[in-house]
Amino acid sequence: MFRTKLALLALAITCLGSSYATYAIATAMDDWQPINPEELKMTEDSAHPGDAIILYHEETADDMTRHRHVYLRLKVLTEKGKDRANVEIPYDATLAGITDIKARTIAPDGTITPFTGKAFNSTIVKAHGVKYLAKTFTLPNVQVGSIIEWKYTEYWDDYLRAPRWIVQEDLYQKRAKFSFVPFLKAGHYIQDSRGDIKDRVYHMIIGLPEKSEIKTTANNKMELELKDIPAFVEEDYAPPPAMMKMRVNFYYGTEKMAKPQEFWKDEGKFWNKDIEKFAGHSGAVAATVGKITSPADTPEQKARKIYAYVQKVKNLNYTNKEGAIKGPLRRY
Repeated sequence: MFRTKLALLALAITCLGSSYATYAIATAMDDWQPINPEELKMTEDSAHPGDAIILYHEETADDMTRHRHVYLRLKVLTEKGKDRANVEIPYDATLAGITDIKARTIAPDGTITPFTGKAFNSTIVKAHGVKYLAKTFTLPNVQVGSIIEWKYTEYWDDYLRAPRWIVQEDLYQKRAKFSFVPFLKAGHYIQDSRGDIKDRVYHMIIGLPEKSEIKTTANNKMELELKDIPAFVEEDYAPPPAMMKMRVNFYYGTEKMAKPQEFWKDEGKFWNKDIEKFAGHSGAVAATVGKITSPADTPEQKARKIYAYVQKVKNLNYTNKEGAIKGPLRRY
């Protein structure tokens, strides 16, 4: 009898533990930001007029795990703003993938409708070995006054991608938080083609307010928190938006980069040497030039003849049978 009771007790503990684990996992998967009652009641933002505003924007890039987590929460303010229910998540399918998409709609009265549909792939660009896709889906029951939010994870495999934080969006943002965990821990390092160890992360802040500060926390995690970010307005004939928006660019480097003048002097010497090696002084090239030009040609005539000849040459070293560039262009 005692053994039977003991077995039943063990089974109960096991089931309880299993249920708790399941609950913990489900809670983690549904870990949304708390809902601010004032934001739920909001009907307009006179200081920042528009069809919608971004209440919260969060991105966390982690090169240790090769993941980037994105979270967006919007407030719909007009009928036109309801179009924001149609979500598009673009990504480079040759390098990365999108997973763990979760979304929900919060009605003005607080009623929550989770997105239970399926996200579809739409092709944006497909050419020369590059394939840009977008995960698309539509949030349910969106009305004027609704809060809509979604989150997802972007993942990649065998390369590092120090992030570029595009801080601005086409909507005003009340709050935003960006984080980056670099590939810089004991036992982990990056080595470039020259054998230099890239053991530091540098960043360039472009267009942000003067007091913007990137803080480094535990495990070399770098963070930036901002409030009241103005919407980006695209102008006719302007450069690409990604080059005009507020942004922060990160890149891995060596100790040499701490002294820019010395670094670029050394880098220039390396590039010059590398280009000279690539260009080379080939006897075969000299013989070909001798065939297509004549001693009486002027330098311009020689250049035109060489250019015309080269235009007919097809280099197959970097292409596959279909003519596309072999393999993805990886960022290290």
